[in-house]
Amino acid sequence: MRWLVAGLVVSSCGGALPPPQPEVTCGPTNCRGCCSSSGACVEGTSNQQCGLGGAACLDCGMGRLCLSNVCGVEPLPVGAKLVFVTRSTFTGDLRGVEGADSLCMAAAAAGNLPGTFKAWVSANGYDSVRRVQRMVNASERLTSNGPWYLPGVDSQGRRIQVFSSRAALRAAPLKPIDRTETLEAVPSTGRNVWTGTLSTGRGRPASSTGDGTCNDWQSSSGSFSDASIVGTVYGQAGDWTEFDTRPCSNRFSLYCFED
Repeated sequence: MRWLVAGLVVSSCGGALPPPQPEVTCGPTNCRGCCSSSGACVEGTSNQQCGLGGAACLDCGMGRLCLSNVCGVEPLPVGAKLVFVTRSTFTGDLRGVEGADSLCMAAAAAGNLPGTFKAWVSANGYDSVRRVQRMVNASERLTSNGPWYLPGVDSQGRRIQVFSSRAALRAAPLKPIDRTETLEAVPSTGRNVWTGTLSTGRGRPASSTGDGTCNDWQSSSGSFSDASIVGTVYGQAGDWTEFDTRPCSNRFSLYCFED
């Protein structure tokens, strides 16, 4: 096998070029933008684009990719929003829906994430003045149409879309909401999340078996008669928001959507 002759050149894409390597055929499977023999960041997957004589592609390093001939990360699309799961956990006494939103805003501030964030929670309290049930549905609390992405990027520097639109919130997420406001990944063993929300994006009307929302997020009782619907981060299909019902004394996370 013929070997390429290349000197040691300091690259703007993540360090010095390695010693000469076997000649290879560049393609989508082994090249996502590379440092050519000149040390420049070059986009494309062909031999011509990937350097002298089909030299092995050198990527931009962990969490970066070659865009417009510069190593960096993929920008968020215009109008895109963020979604994360809180690093902290809470009992079901969130001080109401507004309190849940405040917890999301505090988490976003701790992670230096700009914007207005709302908790993915529903409520179904009874309005004693109007004598009607006051339904608050998680999906209807969001006025933005998305799309929603996880904060940060993947190992190749690309953004991770979770929901393409508000209508898509009624289906399974494209990727699990498994990243916190500080970009930490949730352990693969999973994490339960307070939602009070069915897979349809709506709350469940209160019944004799419990309201499903920890008394509109004002209870930390350990009784199953005062419990809430919870989701799970790595659930399948609608399980992300409707996985089980748990007593309000448990400590679980919140999903926070930028609006």
